[in-house]
Amino acid sequence: MENKTPKEIFNAIVVAIMVIVFLVIGALIVSSILNISTTNCSPSASSSSSQSLLTQSTATLTPIGEGITSNSAEANNNSWMEFDGVNDFVETNTGDLNLNYSNNFSFSSWVNINSITSADQKNIIHSINSSGSFPYFDLAIRNQSGTQKRFYFRGQFNSTGCDKTAEQIINDEDFFNEWYHVVGSWNGSTLFIYLNGDLNDTTVHSPSCINRLNSEQIGIINPLQIGGNSVFAETTIDAGIDEVRVYNRTLSDAEALEIYNSGRLANSSLPSDGLVLWYSFNEGSGTVVRDKSGLGNDGV
Repeated sequence: MENKTPKEIFNAIVVAIMVIVFLVIGALIVSSILNISTTNCSPSASSSSSQSLLTQSTATLTPIGEGITSNSAEANNNSWMEFDGVNDFVETNTGDLNLNYSNNFSFSSWVNINSITSADQKNIIHSINSSGSFPYFDLAIRNQSGTQKRFYFRGQFNSTGCDKTAEQIINDEDFFNEWYHVVGSWNGSTLFIYLNGDLNDTTVHSPSCINRLNSEQIGIINPLQIGGNSVFAETTIDAGIDEVRVYNRTLSDAEALEIYNSGRLANSSLPSDGLVLWYSFNEGSGTVVRDKSGLGNDGV
């Protein structure tokens, strides 16, 4: 074997070190590429949550009443009621709502709009006077224009005049296929509407209308109809409805925000003072929607 000079030995060492460095760098590059590919294929925590919500709408429809279906969802063991926009509605038929037009009350609901196919009002919650005519209050939606829709809380006391709404206008691109929480409250003179926990509008009825409501057309609110109207089929909504709550008092700003922040889960720790109806729509099957308020105001 030929003896190498110190210079040759040094050069060999340098070459070996360079080879090792190149191998290490190459390994790091390959590892980085593989990691990027894996990350792109795996949803983040936020996108995973969105996906679970989207897949709820493709769950199997389970019959729960005549013409009405419960869209059972796996995520959070939750469900809602899906209304077809043709002839579906749920009506309270038992118990005592203990609601009166001359007193305070509040309607609360989550709603996910599928479509609006006409200019007619579409009801989320509709009140019926025990006398069968005016007055009535509605938590509803409607076309505002070709590119805008609106949520509103309406109090109509007769066929002309005395008809007011508190409302919130939403652009079309934000209106459909999104869950919104809506609260309509009445304090005896003023209509309030909250959207996703925020007070969006108030409207005051005139003293003459209030006097008419209190003296001439006083009536007990019973029953309530969810998702439509038994008389006017054109008011039936094409939407999912969830977590309907009715109170025999006006909700505060803080309470409306608390209910919204709770989300669409059945939450028994939410405000219960004055709660006269609570539909969580978690039955999944059967012909009756159970009232969780404890007052027996079940729906069919």
